[in-house]
Amino acid sequence: MNVIGYVIAIIILAIIVVFTAKGIKIVPESRVYVIERLGKYSQGLQSGLSFINPFFDRVAKVISLKEQVVDFPPQPVITKDNATMQIDTIVYFQITDPKLYTYGVERPLAAIENLTATTLRNIIGDMTVDQTLTSRDTINTAMRAELDEATKNQLAQGERIREILKQPNYKPMPVEYQIVIIFAATKKLLLDVPTDKVLEFQDKLFRFIESKHPEIAAEIRDKKEISDDLAKRLTDVINECKKA
Repeated sequence: MNVIGYVIAIIILAIIVVFTAKGIKIVPESRVYVIERLGKYSQGLQSGLSFINPFFDRVAKVISLKEQVVDFPPQPVITKDNATMQIDTIVYFQITDPKLYTYGVERPLAAIENLTATTLRNIIGDMTVDQTLTSRDTINTAMRAELDEATKNQLAQGERIREILKQPNYKPMPVEYQIVIIFAATKKLLLDVPTDKVLEFQDKLFRFIESKHPEIAAEIRDKKEISDDLAKRLTDVINECKKA
């Protein structure tokens, strides 16, 4: 009987050691581990020794905070005098918000490539062939300014989306209002609302819709989608609420 007890104790101890080891995470310098708990974002582990719940937590993504270099394929662009050119682009970027990088865009590098190509076409489209050949510094400066502005707006939008995701665990929000506030965030209608006032505006918007435009919530609840016509009306309601 004592032997069986010792065996059971050893097995239990081994299980404890295994799960404890799984909960220990050593994060290298210039890395961030994005942790999910039961499928939902929980935290970002910075460099050093950290502990997570081995039963419910998992490392969803490992993010590098180092400056990265991406060489995109040549992009076809049309100049002001209707000449077609192939231009190589090399983009230097650095991740400053691991959570937004993980959850904000489905394919971040593809988004960077598309944004770069669009910006490059807009800049080159205002130049002649001769100007493009002699204005590399001008093009680089314009590209940097445009990309920085786009990145700044994306970060601002991400901060607001992060705020609206801070919902009480035991007070589920009706689906129609979830759709309303996500629509407002993704359509960049919250960019003029200070980040620390987003939840306050959210409550104000819900009360405004409930009292002034209940048909909006009812239509979303019934159809579970936003048509083009409803999107226009909802945008007008959100802007009206801001002025109220």
